[in-house]
Amino acid sequence: MPKVEYTIQNLESCRCSNCPVRESSNCIAGKVAELGQISSSGGAQRMPAPQAVQMLFCSQAVGKSECNDLNASMACNCPGCPVWSVNELNSTYFCNRGAAS
Repeated sequence: MPKVEYTIQNLESCRCSNCPVRESSNCIAGKVAELGQISSSGGAQRMPAPQAVQMLFCSQAVGKSECNDLNASMACNCPGCPVWSVNELNSTYFCNRGAAS
């Protein structure tokens, strides 16, 4: 299985931000508020630190969320995510289990 790279393209394609598991987490909401949006400076996008991003959990750079209030009984968005399909992943709930390997 290919390893998912931590790139701006993958962050922009990632569907974690619309995932019910992630959306139900107060911990992630707080971390996202701290991070703000991926900013642009002089036309060049700057990448946030991998550990600050609460999405793209399937990448080795980000991996499992540090948040403990994720509800894994909710449906995960992974199968509908372009990053998941392009990288031919076959697992879900990376936010609870860690990066694709």
